[in-house]
Amino acid sequence: MPSDIEYLNNQVGLQSENNLCVVWVNHTPWYRFVADSRFDRRVVGANLVLAGLASTVEVVSGLGLSRATLYRDRQRLSEEGLLGLASVRHGSHGPTKVTPQLRTRAQVAYRQGESKRAIARQLGVSEGTVRRMLQERNPRVAPSDDAAAALDAEPRLSSVEAPPSGGEAVVGGVGFDDGEAHPPQSTVGDLDRSVERVWARLGLISEASVRFVSGTQLRFVGVLLILPALVALDFFRGIEAVYGRLKNGFYGLRHTVMTLSLMLALRITRAEHLAGVPPAALGRVLGLDRAPEVKTLRRRVSEIAALGKAAQLMRWFGQRLAENDPEALGFLYVDGHVRAYFGQRTISKSYIMQRRLAMPAVNDFWVNDAHGEPLLVITGEVTASLSEHLPAILEQARALLGPDQRATVVFDRGGWSPKLFKHILDAGFDLLTYRKGRCPRYRVKDFSEHGFDAQGRTHRYQLRDGLVRPGAGLQLRCVVRRKACGKQTHIVTSRRDLAAGEVAYRMFERWRQENYFKYAGEEFALDALDTYAVEASDPERSVPNPARRPLDKKIRALRQQAKTLEADLGRAIEANDESQCASAREFKLAHDDLRQQLAEVREQIDKSVKRRRQLPLRVALRETVANGESPVQLAVEHKHFMNIVKMAIYRAETGLYRLLEPHYRRNEHEGRALLREAFRSCGSIEVDNDLLRVTLDPLSAPRRTRAIAQLCGELNTLHTRIPGTSLRLRFAVQGEPCLK
Repeated sequence: MPSDIEYLNNQVGLQSENNLCVVWVNHTPWYRFVADSRFDRRVVGANLVLAGLASTVEVVSGLGLSRATLYRDRQRLSEEGLLGLASVRHGSHGPTKVTPQLRTRAQVAYRQGESKRAIARQLGVSEGTVRRMLQERNPRVAPSDDAAAALDAEPRLSSVEAPPSGGEAVVGGVGFDDGEAHPPQSTVGDLDRSVERVWARLGLISEASVRFVSGTQLRFVGVLLILPALVALDFFRGIEAVYGRLKNGFYGLRHTVMTLSLMLALRITRAEHLAGVPPAALGRVLGLDRAPEVKTLRRRVSEIAALGKAAQLMRWFGQRLAENDPEALGFLYVDGHVRAYFGQRTISKSYIMQRRLAMPAVNDFWVNDAHGEPLLVITGEVTASLSEHLPAILEQARALLGPDQRATVVFDRGGWSPKLFKHILDAGFDLLTYRKGRCPRYRVKDFSEHGFDAQGRTHRYQLRDGLVRPGAGLQLRCVVRRKACGKQTHIVTSRRDLAAGEVAYRMFERWRQENYFKYAGEEFALDALDTYAVEASDPERSVPNPARRPLDKKIRALRQQAKTLEADLGRAIEANDESQCASAREFKLAHDDLRQQLAEVREQIDKSVKRRRQLPLRVALRETVANGESPVQLAVEHKHFMNIVKMAIYRAETGLYRLLEPHYRRNEHEGRALLREAFRSCGSIEVDNDLLRVTLDPLSAPRRTRAIAQLCGELNTLHTRIPGTSLRLRFAVQGEPCLK
C-alpha cells in the first residue's frame, strides 16, 4: 500500500501521481483519472455515492465538488448512465437562437405534461431558456405569426368565449356575473388548456373549467373513490357556501379544496410533498391539465386563511352533522391535544405528556361525537387546563345542539372542578368524568357484574354504584369499576337514568378520541405546522408566572436532598451500636454533621417557599416577553382550515370503511389499509355522455379486489356527481362484477 494516500473514510482513499489520481477501495486500485478533469471527478464522485462506498460529505470534501453538483450527477447517472453526465453543458456558449418553431414545440410539450428539464434535453437548450419560452405565452407580448397560427389551429378554442364587456369570461359554461357559481358542463377534449390560462393570467375567469379526458393506465385513479363520501357530507357545498370564491385565476376555490382532499386521501400530507408527484398525473383525476404546484397551492390556501371564516365553516359542518345524525351528539368527548413548536419565535409553553416536559406548543381542544369522530376543534387557544376552556367549548356545542337537546360531556381528570360541574349542569348539559384525588377503596363483595350491549358485543364490568359529594353543593353519581388485578377506577356522572354498565362503557369509550389523535397524526400529519406564520397575541392574557419556575425547580431539588439526608439519618439510627451511643444525646453528638446539613437544607426550603409565595401565580402575557417585544402566537386560521379538511377526509374514509364492512371479513383489522391501497391504485377513465366511468386495476390479492368491487357497487347506487361538472361517477374493477 502506498503511504501517500489521503483517506476519505476507512474504505476509500485518493493517491496523486503527477497529473493522475488513483482511487483506492479496500486497499485495491479502483479507478484512475486525470486530476485536472472535472468530468472524471464528477463520474468518480457519483459512482462512490451510488455504490455506498462514501457519503456525500466525504466526496464533497475529498474531490472538491459542490453538494448540488453531486446530487444532480448522482440522479443523472442512475437514470441515464454516463451519457446523462456527458450531455450537461457548462459555462457560457453564447445566446441560444429561439425560433418560433422551437418556442411552439416547448409550449406543446409542456401542455402534454413534460417537465421543463425534460423539454430542455429534447430541444438541446438550457432549462432557463425553456422557462423564458414558456413565459412568452403571456398574451400581453405579441407572439410570432407561426406560434399564433399553431395555437389558433387547435379545435379546443371553441369552448372558451371572449369575456363580455363589463363582465367576466365564460369558460365551459361557467358564468359569474350574477355572483353565483353555476356548475360547468364537462366536455371531452385534450389536455391543452393554454387559452384558459391566458384568460386566467389576465384575471378574466374565476377558475378553469373541469374537463376529464379518457385514458388508460392512469395513476391515482382510485382516489376518486373518496369523492362520493365527501359529496355525501356536503363538503364542497359547504366550502362554497362559506367562502364563495377566491381571486380570479386558473385554480379557484373548488380546485384548491379538491387538490387538498385528494392529497390527504393519497397520504400526501404537506404541500411540499407535491414536488415528488407528477403534476400531469394528479391533474388527470382533477379534471385539469396539471395539478397546482407547491407555491400555487400555498398561495391559494393563504388566501383562504386570510378570509378568516374557518370558525363559520366549522359551525356549518357541525350543523349538517347534527341534522343527519342527532343521536351521535348525545355524548360529546372533549380533550386537549398539544402540538409542539420547533421554530425560532418565542411563544407560550405547554406541557407535552409524550415528552414529559414543557416546551413551546399550541393547544388544540377537540370535540368528538359518540362514535369518536371529530366534530369541533378550537385551534391556538393556549390555556392552563381543560377546565378553563370548557365553558367556551360548551357555547359552541350549544349552537349545534339547539336550545332543547341535552348532551353528556365526557372528559378526563384535567377538567375536574366542582365549580365547573355546576356550570355544566346550569348550561343544560350532563357530565361524565373520572374522579380526581384520593378515592376510597371498596371491598370485593361490594361489586357485582354489569353488562352493556354495543356494536354487536356484550361488554361486562365489575361495578359498584353509589353517590359522592364533590363540592359546590352537588351530589353526583359515582360508579366504581374493579379490574381483575384489583385496580379500582371511580367514574362520576350526573346521569341517573343510565345503567351502570352503560356509564362505564361511555367513559372508557373516550379512548376512541385518543385513537383518532394517533391515527390522524400518523396518516394525515395532524400535528404538523402547516405554516410558521405568527400573529399578535393578546398582551393581557393571563399565563403562569415564569418567575416561579426557577424557584419551583430549586424547591424540588432541596426537598429531594432533604429526603436523602433523612434516609441517611434513619439508616444511622438503625445501625446504631448502643454500646457506643447509649443515649439520644450521644447519638446526636455523633451525627452532628448530618443533622447540621439537614437543618440547613430545611432552612433553605423555608426561605424559598416564602419567596415563592410573594410572587403571583399568573401574570399578563406582556410581562413575560423580553426586550419589549410584542407577544405573538402561531397563526390560527390556516391550521384551523386544514384541520377541517382533515376532519372531512377522516369522516369520508370512515364512511367508506363502514360500507366495506359487509364485504370484507378482515375489515376491522385491514379495512383502512385496504382503502389506502385502493386510493393509490391505477386504472382507466372513460367519459361516456354524462357518465365518468372509472375502472380500477386489480389489487394485491383477489379477496381485496373482490371487496373493492363490492364497494364500487355500493358507491354506484349514490349516483354522485363530480363537483363542478354534470358527470356522474360510475366505478368498476377490471375483471370483477359489481352487484349493485
